[in-house]
Amino acid sequence: MNHDQPQRTRLGRIVYDTVLGILAGFALGFFAWMVADRVGSGGLSAWPFTGAGLFLGVILVRAWSGRRRGGKWVHLLWIPVILFAALMTMVIIALRSWN
Repeated sequence: MNHDQPQRTRLGRIVYDTVLGILAGFALGFFAWMVADRVGSGGLSAWPFTGAGLFLGVILVRAWSGRRRGGKWVHLLWIPVILFAALMTMVIIALRSWN
C-alpha cells in the first residue's frame, strides 16, 4: 500500500495551480496596464495592475481548478502567458537590433 501517492498528486496540483495563477495573473495585469495606459492620460504605474493580476490570478485558478468541469478550462490561461513571453522576446530582439 502506497499512501504517499495522493499527497504528491495534491501537492503537485497546488504547485501547478499557483505557478499558472502567478504567470497568467502577471501577464493579464500587464496587458490591462497597457490598455489602461493607452486609454487614459498615460503615466500610470504598472505595479498596481500586475500586483492585482498576481493576486486575482492565483485566487481564480485555485477556484476554477477545484470545480468539476472548470478544471479543463483553466489550462486556457497559458495563452496570455505565451503571448506575454512572445511579446517580451520581440521587444528584446528589437532592442538588440536597434543598437
